[in-house]
Amino acid sequence: KRKRVDEASITLDELLRRRIENPVCWIKADPERFWIRPVQVTQDEVMWIYMLRGDTDVLAQLDAVEGLRRLGLQMHVVDPLLSPKALEEVVKNRDYYYQVRIAAAKALAFYASRARHGKDEAETRMRQDAESNGEWKAGEEKPPMLAYRALNDYLKIHYYDSGNQIWRSNNFSDFADYFLKRGVIRAVATIQDNESLSPTKVVDCLVSLLKDNDNGRNAYSDCYYLHDLILCLGQIRLSKTESPEKIWDQISRYLEYDRVLPSYRNLISTAALRATCELMVADVLPRDKLRFKDFT
Repeated sequence: KRKRVDEASITLDELLRRRIENPVCWIKADPERFWIRPVQVTQDEVMWIYMLRGDTDVLAQLDAVEGLRRLGLQMHVVDPLLSPKALEEVVKNRDYYYQVRIAAAKALAFYASRARHGKDEAETRMRQDAESNGEWKAGEEKPPMLAYRALNDYLKIHYYDSGNQIWRSNNFSDFADYFLKRGVIRAVATIQDNESLSPTKVVDCLVSLLKDNDNGRNAYSDCYYLHDLILCLGQIRLSKTESPEKIWDQISRYLEYDRVLPSYRNLISTAALRATCELMVADVLPRDKLRFKDFT
């Protein structure tokens, strides 16, 4: 008799127990960073996760995140559920240094971009193992979507007011949270599908963050935050049939806003012009040089 389980609800500890095959937890070369030359260690996915969870050294944790990201290039040797869950745990855990959490968010975005390429060997292997244990559930969520959902859920839980259906006002009093928010948004902007196009949900998320941005109650300037958001719009790639109007509306809006109330070192205008140029080069926006005329 088959047991119906939801793979997305299985805890990381349970997934790790299924994969214990090596008595060595992890390998760490040159822990004191005495060697001048770079050192790259190759080890199993589970060992990278144990290193990420067990080593308190920030540099070791960054190495572990990078190791998991590199393994994402070889999807046939990784568990399609294990790494996204481990990285999601890091992003949500405030005990980790914020730079480690940002690196984990970038790695999750990398997994989310690769996850939409259909069923690969790793997913097939996981399904065969689950079927042999009687734990396969038809129609379960695909692993790349787990990575995207982890980033999207983090933004929605921490910065979205579900009651009013609007993003909350900025609050940069917690500097670690401020830098993490910028890092997660930059990571989300890099997500692309198998045609190297930005998913509609990603585009709508970035546009709504700019549209609903409210810094009225914040004690700190949001110019660097808006700078990142607008540059993220420059990374969007649309198909020929999709209209870039909502993207250009936000860019032109902030160009006019920065002309009336200039930001520090005109960061907002600089980002808007750069994003416009990148979108023109990518043929998302029509190539119109006159748009730059007023800023020369």
